[in-house]
Amino acid sequence: MRRVQIGDILALAHAVAGRPDGRAQALRLCDEAHAAHAFCKRQGRLHPLWGNGSLMSRVHAAGGTMQADWGAQGLAALAVAAEAILLWRAAGLDCRAPRLYAKRDGQPKE
Repeated sequence: MRRVQIGDILALAHAVAGRPDGRAQALRLCDEAHAAHAFCKRQGRLHPLWGNGSLMSRVHAAGGTMQADWGAQGLAALAVAAEAILLWRAAGLDCRAPRLYAKRDGQPKE
């Protein structure tokens, strides 16, 4: 997945707002954004369904918009989005690396 920016978090929050399965949906979107980024790097073009590998691109590919909601539901969705990104990174994937790889004990998997 491409480096996460504030717009990605806001778009992800809007995509999961009000959904009972918000965390699972957010994690799935993270996985799909990661797959799209790997596709872009290999093929040199956008993924046909999921975009360029950013979360914002993935959310927009699904027809989502980015409307800020600073009410209770919007802030709860923002917390779900941030938590999902942290969980996704804690699972061993690091999108800030020069190349994408699964990490084990802090060392690149060869």
